[in-house]
Amino acid sequence: MAGPGTPLLSEPTVWSARLLAHLDKTYVYVAALTNRNYEGEARAGGTVKAFYVSDVTVSDYTGGWSDSDWAALSDNEVTIQIDQAKKILVKVPDVRDQFSVIDLIDQATQRMAVAIGDAIDQYVASKYAEVASANQYGDDTTPVTVGLGNGETRPTVALVRLREVLAEARAPMTNPRVVVPVWFATMLSLELGSRATQLGDRATQEGMVAPGFLGTFEGLQVYVSPNVPNTTGTKYKVLAGDPMITFASAIEKVETTRLPNDFATGVKALYVYGAKLPRGQYLALGTFNRGSYA
Repeated sequence: MAGPGTPLLSEPTVWSARLLAHLDKTYVYVAALTNRNYEGEARAGGTVKAFYVSDVTVSDYTGGWSDSDWAALSDNEVTIQIDQAKKILVKVPDVRDQFSVIDLIDQATQRMAVAIGDAIDQYVASKYAEVASANQYGDDTTPVTVGLGNGETRPTVALVRLREVLAEARAPMTNPRVVVPVWFATMLSLELGSRATQLGDRATQEGMVAPGFLGTFEGLQVYVSPNVPNTTGTKYKVLAGDPMITFASAIEKVETTRLPNDFATGVKALYVYGAKLPRGQYLALGTFNRGSYA
């Protein structure tokens, strides 16, 4: 016999709504470095379109202009493949009278969101490969050793150098962010100590305002993630800039079914997504090795 919460457990829209709500709370890379500026509907195996306007040139005014002086704005189209898909299959036991079915759904979708969000963040982080080669600070051949030891580059210096790369590339910097590995965030906190910095003040006064958000330093919003790409603990790929990666996603399906050989409801979900960096010159990429903590 099914438990009292079975009708609610078997309602796909309830699971879908709670999963979406929790996904927004688990992303780091998606929250920090992506936008949703695309047209179309994200469907498994399909595509959506992202657009950006061409650069504008200026010239000296000499008292007039000719027809040839007019520069046409072009909207450049970028196709984003929705070629990523994650499935989750969960068996949910019938809820007894003493348990809240709402709490069970909420906790289950929270864990589902963590699992999906982690995979998506790793995927978005991999878009570092699309950053322009001229926008790099350090590379695989000569990574920058970031640490607090003698001869090592201080974390604050590494952040300022990434901001310098963005400025020299004339990248938009209306809301620049950077996603750093956990060890980098630890070293940054150790370096700053109790100094009255913007980073320390905001972190203390406001707390966590977004997933992985640490604070603001020299105009850069600093996020921390365990998903920063690296090569066996070296050559960490740190992305910085405005949210320039276009990301499209959707919950393709959520279905529920009564499991024939158990007192339980099966929940299956399919989440599809894709992403692209349309303009590689608008992000900066640092390649960092971990130095010492003192």
